[in-house]
Amino acid sequence: MKNSSMTTHSSICAVVVTYHPDLVELENLLLALTKQVTVTVIVDNGSSKDSVNWIEAHQQENIVFLSLSDNFGVAEAHNHAIRWAQKTTSPMWCFSIRTASLFPI
Repeated sequence: MKNSSMTTHSSICAVVVTYHPDLVELENLLLALTKQVTVTVIVDNGSSKDSVNWIEAHQQENIVFLSLSDNFGVAEAHNHAIRWAQKTTSPMWCFSIRTASLFPI
């Protein structure tokens, strides 16, 4: 993933933690988020290979996938994403969201 276009200090980062996600819900969430935030960071907490492959296939310019080797819990996954964002994109705002959340497109 190339991050050079995401180095603005007024950016918004959305963090989505997954663990065996409902892929339809995740796809709907990503469709909405990509139009409203600078970058979406998906942190997977040890899901199945099929889920990981799906997420990897849906990466885009503003969707980053970070895979954890095991389920370390939602708090550690959020912290992992926020640390990545601070080092890479320096967002002004960072928020976490569940995969089942709905946003208008």
